[in-house]
Amino acid sequence: MPTKALLRSATALRAARQMPGAREAVTGALDAAAVLRRRDAFASNWTDDGQVSWLDSAGIALYRGQGRISADRVVEVTGEDGATTSLTARHAVVVATGSSALIPDVTGLREAAPWTSREAAAASKVPGRLAVIGGGVVASEMATAFASLDPW
Repeated sequence: MPTKALLRSATALRAARQMPGAREAVTGALDAAAVLRRRDAFASNWTDDGQVSWLDSAGIALYRGQGRISADRVVEVTGEDGATTSLTARHAVVVATGSSALIPDVTGLREAAPWTSREAAAASKVPGRLAVIGGGVVASEMATAFASLDPW
């Protein structure tokens, strides 16, 4: 959602500039700060409060912490306070770790502290320069979004 929210303002502006009658009223560039605020709103200001409320309303308990599979259908979760809770699944345990970005082994790249897709999607300002390494969906979206937010 954050990347789609970043793209939408530029898409709407391009569409307005192509529409006779609207294009004459469109002046200036996108307001980058406003676009980033809109993105933040779509990302629930980077909190999961809405999802937690939904879990509560559905009667689903949320356990936060470090989890490990300790036996067949058993997961132990150690919370920030050090307390461990043992959870037993009725049928199976699903391990859904998500994914993380792979930073290529390019000399000096790690030392340069590159953004991954997470940092790019959550950026608080438009960088003066940006090089995108990769050609996946998020890389293409980030290149497009930041190009549209560039003030020049």
